[in-house]
Amino acid sequence: MLKFATIGSGWITDEYIHGAKDSGLWELAAVYSRDPARGREYAQKHGAKLVFTDLRELAQSPEIDAVYVAS
Repeated sequence: MLKFATIGSGWITDEYIHGAKDSGLWELAAVYSRDPARGREYAQKHGAKLVFTDLRELAQSPEIDAVYVAS
């Protein structure tokens, strides 16, 4: 199973997350947000364990295989 992160938290990202999960091939591991509270809220909504507020940390994380950029 590939672990992915999202950048962006709009409705299109919600749809992408649902489709990725439904495929059985992807797991949402993390979300990125400039606002830590918004990031935690969005991660909780979709079951992600990690929240990043720094793009470099996200890019360097061994927990992430791919990133969906919707921003």
